Amino acid sequence: MVSDHQAGALRLQPGSETNSDHAYAMLRRAIVVGRYRPGDRLTEIALTVELGMSRTPVREAIRRLQAEGLIVIGHRGALVRRLSVLEVSSLYQVRAALEALTAELAARAQREGRVSARDMRELVDRQLLFEQAVRERSVTRMVQANLAIHQYIARLAGNPFAQDLLRRVWDIIALSSIHNLQDDTWARKVITQHRRLIRAVRAGDTRQAAAVARSHVLEAATIYMARLPTTGEGEEPVDTGAPVFNALLGSGRLILKRPRG
Repeated sequence: MVSDHQAGALRLQPGSETNSDHAYAMLRRAIVVGRYRPGDRLTEIALTVELGMSRTPVREAIRRLQAEGLIVIGHRGALVRRLSVLEVSSLYQVRAALEALTAELAARAQREGRVSARDMRELVDRQLLFEQAVRERSVTRMVQANLAIHQYIARLAGNPFAQDLLRRVWDIIALSSIHNLQDDTWARKVITQHRRLIRAVRAGDTRQAAAVARSHVLEAATIYMARLPTTGEGEEPVDTGAPVFNALLGSGRLILKRPRG
């Protein structure tokens, strides 16, 4: 069932987007950051109250999230998708392949002069924000900065189809980054791996960039998978890490959009 929340907690602010777009953005963010847990039931009645709108935009938002793989429709209605261990593994394989591709394309763009000095400074700045968050042990900001780095490399690749596919994968497995980055040892290791990746992109070394990106993602998968107990129903049992999730939800910074520019 949908967890109890303060009345109107998801209520939308005035803006230029349609109610359907608003409902989609808010529900997507709530799922991605773990406010709605895998297996939670999403009823139209409860959501209309929380969002302060009619059933039509809520129903459309649920359809869109179903198409993206975040929600499944069963005999009990709409449920937040619960991933099996095999599905998590499969998603990470796809992510590794896509991030290797975008890293390779970004390095090629740099080598061919299609990446500006400003672009590279922006990428480095995002890495510096990540490193600062690690030093200060702010998991919330680590997650935000980590995603920003990967998004920016995907942007530099110049392949919108790869960007869109990665966005969908990132959405579905977003919880894994939150859990992994709560491990100080892993967070510090990510600093080193990111630096290697950025150096490869800056040097225009396509082979090295792809190899580092692939290795980075697969190691993240190994660490996360090691923490997932195998259950008879193939569930993905996780600790919600409520303070981190609430901070991310409140900040509004984990909506996985394509970077501007």
